[in-house]
Amino acid sequence: MPPPEDPTPPPAPKYQLKPKVFVPVNDPIKDVMASPEHNVYTMRAHERDIEQAGGRDDLAEPAPVRYRRRRDYAITLALINGTGLPVMIYGFKTANPFLIVCGLVGAVMGTLAVTWVMWFLLDRY
Repeated sequence: MPPPEDPTPPPAPKYQLKPKVFVPVNDPIKDVMASPEHNVYTMRAHERDIEQAGGRDDLAEPAPVRYRRRRDYAITLALINGTGLPVMIYGFKTANPFLIVCGLVGAVMGTLAVTWVMWFLLDRY
């Protein structure tokens, strides 16, 4: 009778990358390049001092803002009601109830829609 097999599996092989050796390609930094004249932070601080001395950071008073919402609302209502109300008036002249209702509903729905959009959905502009 053969001996019983070991129930534990053999350990898995461990794979890893070969260590890399970096070879320098460029010459080492010279003392001239390490001087403060070639330091980016020093150069930027100098430029920033020049900008501040020239007044680039001074803020001007903001111009007063004129809001065009009321004007646009009036113009849009005039255009919408300028088409709906004449249809309704023509319906009264010709005694046509269909034109009266269509003109009235068009004017009311247009006014409500423009009011909703202009005063509740849009920001101030």
